[in-house]
Amino acid sequence: MMTGNAKKHEFLHCNDCRNKTQHRVLKTVKRTSEPDPDYWWQFTYDMMQCCGCSSVTLRERYVGEDDPDEQDIRYFPPRISRHPPIWRHNLPRKIKTVLNEIYRSLDADNAVLPMMGARTVLDIVLVEQVGDIGSFKAKLTQLKKQGLLTDSHVENLGAVLDAGHAAAHRGHEPEYYEIKLVMDIIENLLQTVYVLPKNAETLRKITPPRPLRK
Repeated sequence: MMTGNAKKHEFLHCNDCRNKTQHRVLKTVKRTSEPDPDYWWQFTYDMMQCCGCSSVTLRERYVGEDDPDEQDIRYFPPRISRHPPIWRHNLPRKIKTVLNEIYRSLDADNAVLPMMGARTVLDIVLVEQVGDIGSFKAKLTQLKKQGLLTDSHVENLGAVLDAGHAAAHRGHEPEYYEIKLVMDIIENLLQTVYVLPKNAETLRKITPPRPLRK
């Protein structure tokens, strides 16, 4: 094992700053295989601190004899691809569980599974709100009748259903921007159905009443 200090700086994604920022390399440690005529490998660990928010990230770099020009790079904690909304803790447990798995899958740079997961979340919401009354279209129509969805909501959610179906059954591999659009729509639905009504009720309770006119 070989260790060493480093004073250089690198640009790296920061989960807290939510952007690429300058990081100071605090410490570098290398772990190399014992002399072996059959195979050679090396791990390099860099402890890096963001110069903006001071958060610390560990970067692991692996290189092996089979492909010495190609590095396998991992970060601890992993880079966050999409930050979950702070209100997710107010969601029903079943929905929150699936949603958390979607975010973890996005952090791992997956594409198909998050798209299928978003469709699953939508199905759970519809069944919880209106029951298993038939097709997705029938459920969306019923939710609209209850006043929770507008025509625009129904149209947007229909696009989510189509995208999820394409990923699950037609072998479509979505691009990142497609997943971003889907998650924007799903998060908007969850906030509309589960969060905003409670927030509005709380606001009404704490708002002083209008004074009576004399």
